[in-house]
Amino acid sequence: MRRRGSLLRLFSGARRTLAVTLVVSIVQALLLAPVALLIKHVFDTQLPNHDSRGVVISSAAILGLYLANAALGLFTRYNILRVTKAAITRLRGELLERIYAMPRAYFDRESTGKLHSTIVQDSERLDVLANASAGVLPPAIAVSVGLCGILLVLNALLFAVLLAVVPVLLLLGRWLGRHVRARTRRWQNAFDVFSSHTQLSLRAMSLTKVQGAEATELDQRRGEHAELGRAGLDMAWTASAYGIVQGAVSASAGVVVLVVGGRSVANGDMTLGSLISFYAILALLLRQVSTITGTVPDVLSGYEYMARLDDILHADEHEPYLGTRQISPAGRLELDHVSFGYGREPLLHDVSMGIERGERVALFGPNGAGKSTLVSLLLGLYRPQQGTVLADGVPYDELDIRTLRRGIGVILQDPVIFPGTIAENIAYGHPGATREDVERAARWSTAATFIDTLADGYETRVGDEGALLSGGQRQRIAIARALVAQPTVLILDEPTTYLDDRSIRELMANLGELPGTPAVLMISHDPEVARHCDAVYHLRDGRIVRTEVHDRDGLALAAEGAV
Repeated sequence: MRRRGSLLRLFSGARRTLAVTLVVSIVQALLLAPVALLIKHVFDTQLPNHDSRGVVISSAAILGLYLANAALGLFTRYNILRVTKAAITRLRGELLERIYAMPRAYFDRESTGKLHSTIVQDSERLDVLANASAGVLPPAIAVSVGLCGILLVLNALLFAVLLAVVPVLLLLGRWLGRHVRARTRRWQNAFDVFSSHTQLSLRAMSLTKVQGAEATELDQRRGEHAELGRAGLDMAWTASAYGIVQGAVSASAGVVVLVVGGRSVANGDMTLGSLISFYAILALLLRQVSTITGTVPDVLSGYEYMARLDDILHADEHEPYLGTRQISPAGRLELDHVSFGYGREPLLHDVSMGIERGERVALFGPNGAGKSTLVSLLLGLYRPQQGTVLADGVPYDELDIRTLRRGIGVILQDPVIFPGTIAENIAYGHPGATREDVERAARWSTAATFIDTLADGYETRVGDEGALLSGGQRQRIAIARALVAQPTVLILDEPTTYLDDRSIRELMANLGELPGTPAVLMISHDPEVARHCDAVYHLRDGRIVRTEVHDRDGLALAAEGAV
């Protein structure tokens, strides 16, 4: 029920339009009633009486009715397309909103390739379903019902013969329908593997080449492509067989009608005009039935796509914090007796630490100790199993976490660089940033040093994922992005990975001159960072210790020994 409800919900704002198109479809069918009578009149009266002028007039009338029917069909089709395209547009907007509302833990569990395939590919296939469900099936069914009524009036006996095939159509439809949906699910799974692995292969192209692993990758991909091909063949063949079998059954019904009707004409129980008019309307009905049977596989497959989209739309997932309180830019972030783990074993044990406005703090520890996890907790991306995270003394549970994050500048360990220009990358997330803001942030991050040497300066295009930049240049752009809004808290996860000692000293000096004296937390393995900090936290075995040393050289040595 949930799947159908979700699909109907897409059209909740267009019920009036759908009702009008349904009424118009019924009028389409009624327009064909005179056609049967005109055909009967032509064969029973006008042709035997050699009334050529009457035949021309009747033929013109039949043509006029067909053209009117076609015009109404165009009207209904346009309105349905307009409604369905708007519905799919709303659905994609809802999916995007839902994705951005998901917690970080959701993306840790789910395959990015599968999510991409579901959101992009399944929503496009659902577009086909929406067109079939609203744009093809209802008009075809309405016209079919109208034509059945006409056939019943024309000849009840022949109509009863025609009805004999309905149970056969229903049983075949039910049996083949199950196979269509099962093969659709198999194809979906194969396509997910193809999509996600192709995406990964493109991202890892440089690694594949330097490792000389092209042959291995090709062997693995060929197996996946073969499975996708087999699944696609089974799905397409089953859908085609569905339509062909249903069409054969419908055609058989036409033959039976011809036999019974022909005998009636031969015995003098029916006029030739009556049989031909019945057969003309039957031909129109079979065309509508063919449309319905050809559409049903799309609808059956589409419900599988809707099911997967519903899994996203109705996922019981939300941000770790749902508070609404908005506070002025935070000057202090604090972990209070926090414990956290991704599984049963905790990664952090009873951690307490804080950073104050104007304070510069370094966090050292071995790989896997939980330094980046600690940053994620401060950013509200995860909720601790025990303890509390606070901003300016207010628990995160009370806060609008998105507003809080906008006041925090973050440089991730693996900075993301988008296709576009350097200026666009620096201003990302801050649509109101001016060119002056961008250039000022570039100077603070030391990125201006290399940007000013480029022919196109800030309009230089960086390539996909920053491929046209060096590692150090990408790092400096990421730092500039974090500084463009002049945050009150600045968190830098391994900010000096691609920077030399001179660049590190220059960056540290610039951070010390930032307006508003923001709190700065630096996650690093680099002992040089400790020389520029007020305190160092050491993270080992899930526990943290703060060291406050006024001798910066001694502090650096202590940090070096901790790494």
